Amino acid sequence: MAKRKPQSDAKRHRVIGLSLMDVDIKQSAIDDEKEPNSEFQYDAEVDDLEIMDTGIVVFSCIFALRKTYPNQTDDVTHIRAKYLCGVRAASPKPDPREVAVEFAATTVWSSFSSLCAIATQQMGTSFPILPPAPDAIDILQQDKA
Repeated sequence: MAKRKPQSDAKRHRVIGLSLMDVDIKQSAIDDEKEPNSEFQYDAEVDDLEIMDTGIVVFSCIFALRKTYPNQTDDVTHIRAKYLCGVRAASPKPDPREVAVEFAATTVWSSFSSLCAIATQQMGTSFPILPPAPDAIDILQQDKA
């Protein structure tokens, strides 16, 4: 018996492009005394947000996973990645911020999580597994949208 596709009238955003543009990985010497107290943070940002005449929302996502020691300003270890993204919005007059944040929190974050998992295993670091989605995504240069 043939399976039927579920019918859905919901319009969806379409990915036009997702490219990893830059990666920065830093690994410093580990201090065995400070290691048990190490702290982990991640940053999530959308930048260069622009909507084209064709309804395509173009932006970059910058994600970072950082490990620091208490009372130390420099990262002990970090993984930073910048992605260039293009999304055709489902509606003719989309809110570009909403489109960018939704795409960044799902599709791009999942790519970054995979990159971190691979780099963590290859580097032999002790980064934790990232959450399924970032708690917040900052939007930079809001005046462009």
